[in-house]
Amino acid sequence: MRDLAHFFVTWERTDRETNYSVDSGGIYPELDGKSAPLPFKDDLITAKATHNISPKQYLQLRYGYQKNDDKYGASPLAAPNNLGTISNKYSSILLGHNFQVSDNALNEFLFQYSKFKNVITADSNEPLLYYPSGFSYGQNINTPQSTKQVKYQYKDDFTFTKEIGGKHHDFKMGVQYIHEPVLGGDFSTGLSGQYSLLEDRKGSPVTDITIYGGFFGDKTPVDQYSAYVQDDWYVSNQVTLSVGLRYDFWDGFDLDQRSNPIWQVLSTQTQYNEYYLRDFQGGRGGKLKNDKNNWGPRLGVVWDVKGDGKQLLRAGAGRFFDFPYTNATILFPAAAVQSNYGVLYNYFDPNGIRNPDGSFYQPGQPLPPNQLPGAAVFPPNEVASPTLATPYSDQASLGYSWQVLDWLGLNIEAVRVRYRDIPFRFRANPGVDVNGDGVYNPADGDHRRFPQFGNFRIWYGKGRADYKGINLGFRARSQKFEFQGFYTWSKAWGNVLAGADEFRITDIDHQPDLRAVRDQSVNPYDPLCDACIGPLDTDARHRITLAGFYRAPWGINVSGMFRYRSALPYTEWAGADLNGDGMRFDLPSGVRHVNNRRGHSFSQFDLRVSKEFTFAGDIGVELIAEVFNLFNSKNPAGYVGNRAASNLGRPTTYAGDPLQGEQRLGQLGLRIRF
Repeated sequence: MRDLAHFFVTWERTDRETNYSVDSGGIYPELDGKSAPLPFKDDLITAKATHNISPKQYLQLRYGYQKNDDKYGASPLAAPNNLGTISNKYSSILLGHNFQVSDNALNEFLFQYSKFKNVITADSNEPLLYYPSGFSYGQNINTPQSTKQVKYQYKDDFTFTKEIGGKHHDFKMGVQYIHEPVLGGDFSTGLSGQYSLLEDRKGSPVTDITIYGGFFGDKTPVDQYSAYVQDDWYVSNQVTLSVGLRYDFWDGFDLDQRSNPIWQVLSTQTQYNEYYLRDFQGGRGGKLKNDKNNWGPRLGVVWDVKGDGKQLLRAGAGRFFDFPYTNATILFPAAAVQSNYGVLYNYFDPNGIRNPDGSFYQPGQPLPPNQLPGAAVFPPNEVASPTLATPYSDQASLGYSWQVLDWLGLNIEAVRVRYRDIPFRFRANPGVDVNGDGVYNPADGDHRRFPQFGNFRIWYGKGRADYKGINLGFRARSQKFEFQGFYTWSKAWGNVLAGADEFRITDIDHQPDLRAVRDQSVNPYDPLCDACIGPLDTDARHRITLAGFYRAPWGINVSGMFRYRSALPYTEWAGADLNGDGMRFDLPSGVRHVNNRRGHSFSQFDLRVSKEFTFAGDIGVELIAEVFNLFNSKNPAGYVGNRAASNLGRPTTYAGDPLQGEQRLGQLGLRIRF
């Protein structure tokens, strides 16, 4: 067994104590400037054993375990009672076997079992109050919740080479089966009530009161089947053609929601005829269908221009399907039919809810009459559209690489991507202005289109996004010096503003003032309208990355990295109902589309210096000094676009705030080698 079997075990623990500062903008002066603790603990265990069974067979076994605890929702715009406590536990076992079948054939088999559990508890049970600026006080809107997942993965890849017609071919084919018998959890949030405020002050009028009841539970087990075949065909000494085809099928998305009261109404009503409502007519969507037409062809070509490997021209195109994550498609609609969670109470008035005596209602006072009919079963708030399908992207690229000198290489790449069938959710129960005066007022008899429900969400499947970009890169290296850099110009736009791989048309982590209009479209009658499409939240037109490494005298190594991106977009919105539909996420005059404004650029330079000392034998010590954000760039972010907010056009987070990168930070390290 000598030199044939190897194993190692590692254990890492991280115990970090940090803080964040609260900034309510004067709403809660007693909280402003105060720091709240953010403890973080993480344990990571990894064990791996390998065995060369024979010259042609290799076996590996790996075990991984990780458990961490952290604070959830920390932000300057979050009161300490708006946080949650998050705990994650993950374990996995992986078995791999490689077998060289012959001189020109290799088989690789992999099996993995994994188990994951996530729990986010609420640090407070006080009612949630959220203000136009994005500041939140009370129970976090996403707590409490939990997720459980058990997954079995089987994967086999077979590679072989063959001469056909005097031409060399590298073939690769494979299959994969993933079985997730356990996938689900609970999300019983809002039981203490959620209040949307009209102004950034204590005592502000309330525009919406929503109280949920019951227990939210969901089970959405999924099976995945995949297969592919690929041929790298060496047409000549200078041209290689790659042709491939992949098929994916996911079983478990055929949700039966015929017991959902929202579906029952939408499938039979004929009064309203927007395209997303017509999708339900005639009973469609009662039982969703698994998407089976997921064929992904791929084609690529590489041309070695001079046959010396120094100038390569390449092009490629293909269709790629993405896993339709259940939390972006059927998770919430599944809970609508698998549990008794729903809207217990709802009252909304975009102009401010009033008491019977005409004064503005305040949280804690007796609730106004429920605008819901008070059904024996809490009405749900979610329904899935029959348009849900597997999201995909059509990608095309053209690139050129040139080894200019022995020490210098250049690269240019142009990419075009078309994303379609992106799932997203939006509020689909706008108000009816009964007397047509352009003002939504419940006192005049104005009501929601479907008054038996709150402002429910439709999970829709026709989201889209587009991307185009050009990347320029270089790499230079000498005996003592290495330097590489990249510049990217790009444009990304669509209606799912959180990103082409997301499902949120409004992302409160990017623009916190959107919390009060979460999941609302600027046009609830047409969420794919021209004004609904704009630059994605991730759309930085310019990105630069530079990295260098220098082997200095006396065994000192110096390395650094500089990152830059131009400003990201955010949406300027009215903060008022301009058209009498009961929704406040309206674009003011002169604003043509969402994400019309830009915030601030981001830049950060990190530096690392190290020196290694070697002692007798194989014993060595490396001293390390690192500085992150050496120039202490402020990097403002989280801009506010609500015209009704007191901090319109101003950032809410900076470097050093949670999830915003570091302020200038230095650390010393010691690495021992033996």
